[in-house]
Amino acid sequence: WFGPNKKYLCHCRSGGCDEKGVCREAGGRCARGWFGEGCQYGDILINAPFILTDFDDKTCKRIVSQVKFYIYNQHYVTWIRVVSQHPGN
Repeated sequence: WFGPNKKYLCHCRSGGCDEKGVCREAGGRCARGWFGEGCQYGDILINAPFILTDFDDKTCKRIVSQVKFYIYNQHYVTWIRVVSQHPGN
């Protein structure tokens, strides 16, 4: 735990957090499924099918039909990030 009144849970990959939430080890990396400042943002697609993500922006999968995903639990979504590559014209 870190921050004022220890209100934030540490989600670092290993080694824990300092008093500001910075990860001490593993190159400052967050645990799988967490990202952002102090590793406080949870990835709601962490258990998504591989067709949607392999967590590597450099890889692509050709999808010839529509892709739909549903979020069954209520979440407060502040932003959505989609990575797509298209061949140049």
